[in-house]
Amino acid sequence: MLNALLMAFNSNRYHLSKEQTELMRNKRDRLRGKIIDLLEKENAVLILPTWAHTPMFRGYAAWSNDDLTYTAIWNILSLPALQCPTGLSRNGLPTGMQIVGAPKSEKTLIQVGKYIGEYFGGWQAQWAKGQ
Repeated sequence: MLNALLMAFNSNRYHLSKEQTELMRNKRDRLRGKIIDLLEKENAVLILPTWAHTPMFRGYAAWSNDDLTYTAIWNILSLPALQCPTGLSRNGLPTGMQIVGAPKSEKTLIQVGKYIGEYFGGWQAQWAKGQ
């Protein structure tokens, strides 16, 4: 469904009818409502990967559709999200997770992010680990 939502809002590349665009917006709004209801009912946040894989090495594409689906959905749904570094991979590349919350939950997201950052040691320079 995310790819359909992205297509609906990328009007320069895809030409959808007004009816198709409205259908996609309605689907977006329903999904947003369901997620907000769950987060508020459970007083919860979502903790998810930031990307599908660790960063690519020099010369590779900066992003792919797989990567976009991990982060773009929260922008499309207008939900606050915070990226939190979690250290380095086996190859010395940065890893992280994102924390997503209900509207107006930024204070909670920052508190959770601070805790996760402290637990994993926060951002780490590749050269600091002797990589």
